[in-house]
Amino acid sequence: TKQTSFVEFRRDKRARAVKLLLQGHSPIEDLEANEQKLWIYIHEKDPEFLITKEPIVFTGERLPLTAYPIPPELYENFLERDIRIIFEVDHALQPSTEDKRDVLGFQVLQMWLQPMNPEH
Repeated sequence: TKQTSFVEFRRDKRARAVKLLLQGHSPIEDLEANEQKLWIYIHEKDPEFLITKEPIVFTGERLPLTAYPIPPELYENFLERDIRIIFEVDHALQPSTEDKRDVLGFQVLQMWLQPMNPEH
């Protein structure tokens, strides 16, 4: 199954900086690993575009609603396109043989981009 997934937002051309607000859940109980790591990128899956320099580590608890500031230098790349947020996990769910869906292994409960002052 897939270990990466993405969502796209329409760009607010007036915003010079934004933060990603995210709440989610890792079904760690359904994984064979004891923990799961999640990385978040903007625009492209490349270390240069990581929003989370360190992975978010799940051991069974939900990720509370958390703000991840997106540095203006990353946000302002590709100004003429919509914003792509890419999620990558180190362990994906392996569905049953009857279930042919791709499953990332991280469930987004809430997510949005919020404009912010670049100084904050």
